Amino acid sequence: MINMLKKGSPYFKQIEEDIREKIDAGIYKPHDKIPPEPELKDHYQASVTTIRKAIEQLCIDGMLVKHQGKGTFVQLVPKRVGLVSPNISSSWMPMWNALKKYSENNNIHLRIYPYKWTDGKEFQRELAICTEENDGVIIFPPYPPNSENLKYFDKLNREDFPMVFIETGPEDYNCPAYTVKIDYYRGFRKLLDELHGDIKSYAFLVDPAHSTGTSLIKLTGDLHINGSMIKTGNFQHDNQTLFRAIDELLELKKKPSMIICFSSLTLLRSFLYLNSKGIKVPEDIALAGAGNLSTMSNLLIPIPALSFPRDQLGEKAGMMIYKRLSKQPVEQSYELIPEVIILNKK
Repeated sequence: MINMLKKGSPYFKQIEEDIREKIDAGIYKPHDKIPPEPELKDHYQASVTTIRKAIEQLCIDGMLVKHQGKGTFVQLVPKRVGLVSPNISSSWMPMWNALKKYSENNNIHLRIYPYKWTDGKEFQRELAICTEENDGVIIFPPYPPNSENLKYFDKLNREDFPMVFIETGPEDYNCPAYTVKIDYYRGFRKLLDELHGDIKSYAFLVDPAHSTGTSLIKLTGDLHINGSMIKTGNFQHDNQTLFRAIDELLELKKKPSMIICFSSLTLLRSFLYLNSKGIKVPEDIALAGAGNLSTMSNLLIPIPALSFPRDQLGEKAGMMIYKRLSKQPVEQSYELIPEVIILNKK
């Protein structure tokens, strides 16, 4: 027999991939017994150690299972899905936990491919590795579009590779992607409707780079909010920029009655800064925010807030990729609307 293994990659990895392909193709079906080690050794012309290493990895991945004294059998094959994402912060853990739970309950082997948010080349590299190693990919959130990304996404779409975007819609990439995201526009509009106040007396802190940024800019434009009451900047990561924006609002002839913050972290920092200046919240000026409810609730003051359904986001993403992998019909996009909550209501 001619040795079918090629130089360049580890032999055990080549054997693992060949057996995996046979399972995917239905040559080895669920509950089938695969050939014993001596037969595999002769077939691949490899050592027993190499065969065992390949089999062991397939057992770890859940594709094979060993039964003592009986042999090695094909399990119900789990689908492999990669999540390409920056390191997940604590506020996004509900999304990750729901996605992981849905995957476990539906025979999906989920693996994360982390990249640094500001590194486009690293994003492209992790995405390429992910699509090579998995049956489908979930992207959260997609790196800001550039020509290389668009070419690669177009290639995946033409190949009908199962792909789901979280938080960024297909309109941002000009490709027919499946998406699930939070409708921040309708969420903040609901918040304003619940407040029942003079909308022109509200100020807005907006970070264009944040997931809420585009929606808040559009909403304040649609409502014709005076530009002096809208402050934009890198508030999520730059305290000094945030503090300068708050000072500018406080110096207005007609001061805002409420500052609406795009995130819970920004609300917390705004509260601490106002407090350091001797300004009482909510007596002198009120705050409203969105995101992590426990962070805002810990301030022990009444706060109108938006609760982002991030757990539903993860579950929907898992459902969408599962149905795409299973060739089941599924809606191309889901938009989840945040819930309005008054924290520490007296």
